[in-house]
Amino acid sequence: MFLQIVFQILYVIVIILESLLSIRFVLKLLGANANVGIISWLYNLTETILSPLRGVIMDEVTLWGITIELTTLLVIFILTLIAYALFEIIKALE
Repeated sequence: MFLQIVFQILYVIVIILESLLSIRFVLKLLGANANVGIISWLYNLTETILSPLRGVIMDEVTLWGITIELTTLLVIFILTLIAYALFEIIKALE
């Protein structure tokens, strides 16, 4: 029972991180002004999550003036796999 609660908490944390990274990805895609308070806060917060994987692949690509952050997509993909694994563990423990 305790282990299941721990996995559920971890699952919620991963979902929150994925949500924040998804918002960052969309804001970068739309070219949001990084000097605005909430956007700057979000970029700084999510940068701590992205920094370990910076440089593993090309960080970003600009096509027709649109910036696509590949590192953010990679981290979202990895977190999705982690969330799926946690979900399956929770299901198995029930």
